[in-house]
Amino acid sequence: MTRKVTTRAAIDLGSNSFHLLIQETDNIRTVTVERMKQKVQLALGIESAMMTQDAIKRGLECLSRFAQRLTAIDCRDIEIAGTCALRNASNSATFIEQAEDILGCSIRIVSGEEEARLIYLGALHRILPVTGPKLVIDIGGGSTEFAFGDSAEAEHAQSFDIGCVGLMDGADAGDFRAAREHALGVLGGLDVSVLDTGNVEILGTSGTIDSIQNVLAANGWGSGQISMAGLKKLETGLIDNRWSTGGSIPGLEPERVDIFPAGVAILCAVFKLLNIDRMRYLDASLLDGLMIAAQMRREKSTFVEGDNLCEASVAGLMRRYAVDEQQVARVGSTLVLLWEAVADNWNLKQIESERLLKWSAQLHEIGIQIAVAHYHQHGSYIIKHSEITGLSNRMRTELALLVRNHRRGFKEVAFSAFAPIDENRLMKLSILLRIAVILERSRNDEHSPAITISSTQNSIRIGFESDWLVDHALSRGELAAERSQLERLGVKLDYF
Repeated sequence: MTRKVTTRAAIDLGSNSFHLLIQETDNIRTVTVERMKQKVQLALGIESAMMTQDAIKRGLECLSRFAQRLTAIDCRDIEIAGTCALRNASNSATFIEQAEDILGCSIRIVSGEEEARLIYLGALHRILPVTGPKLVIDIGGGSTEFAFGDSAEAEHAQSFDIGCVGLMDGADAGDFRAAREHALGVLGGLDVSVLDTGNVEILGTSGTIDSIQNVLAANGWGSGQISMAGLKKLETGLIDNRWSTGGSIPGLEPERVDIFPAGVAILCAVFKLLNIDRMRYLDASLLDGLMIAAQMRREKSTFVEGDNLCEASVAGLMRRYAVDEQQVARVGSTLVLLWEAVADNWNLKQIESERLLKWSAQLHEIGIQIAVAHYHQHGSYIIKHSEITGLSNRMRTELALLVRNHRRGFKEVAFSAFAPIDENRLMKLSILLRIAVILERSRNDEHSPAITISSTQNSIRIGFESDWLVDHALSRGELAAERSQLERLGVKLDYF
């Protein structure tokens, strides 16, 4: 049967960079087939609210390259949005006219508030769970956006005309303290009351925030999240001129060195104004929001939240890699029994842990379609490097780790990359998956064991009915080997 594929694209004409995203969709999945990014800096050198001819030339040359990838795509399936530089420049009409001639499609200039709402929509598409209040912050080349919500749609959005390129190009560019104070002044109208609801998760998107997180990690000032303590150390380094603008900064892409101090100044101002202690980076963007908004318009649908979106993504992967659904159902059922018996004593009651276990059972065998030898490694690679809509990078990394570690030697060193609390949680989840796989080695419903389970904080005890252990030598041998491995981790496995 011929596979019917629809190709769609989105372009973000940003003040610092232009971005192109192309995706293919069929009845099973949506896959990204092209991502292109080019530093253009439309906002660089703006005088009297006019883009320079050099900036316009850079932008049009970039779009000429993008255009080659769009020739086979229907214009009705292409979303193009211009942001701050094109919103504010008095000569933007000249650029847009030439750009539309090159692309053969119309360009929409979005307002700052609309940009914030689209970024929020793109962010919500990539996180789990969706529930709970969230503030999404994006620092761009020409503006900084804030969007707050407690559901799929932003309830409050603000945009301020301050970004990395503009601040780098301004009068305060050479003085970090002055740049930070300038950012504080511009962002002074930020509505901080959105944080009064309590337990608001702070999420940062954009290349600026990604770069800051990478630099903090590379210098040993924190990983996983951006903290106030880490930012203060970074501030000190910039104020002391530890890195010159023309030099290299550990963890930073060379092309971002020039705008990096300005981005840090803006983020420091945001932390101070909101009085927040930490922020989590999310790999989401305006492009994601454009794609999702277009899909919602086509289907006249609403945003698909949390579990439904993730379940559909995991189901798509299962179909794509022809997973044995009966076997993963057996492993999943046994895994639920194990989890319910130990969750309280092992501190695994979190909904995220329950979901992670479920998906690890469903996907633990996807690597078999590549090769049965080392299939757990193949499966881990697939998960880690696939776009699984609805799952954050963190969740995908954790899921890949469980699949990688579900058989053979227990690779405890792989868990040490996580914070201690997450390391312990993931190791305990991995133990449960490993035991479930061992118990279902017969791959036959009639041979699934009837078991009783008890636990303490660092032990699990499994009782088997009748002579199941005697009659299933393979599982019996693997349980004995597993007991020896778990002893090294300080976990006692008993069975009888």
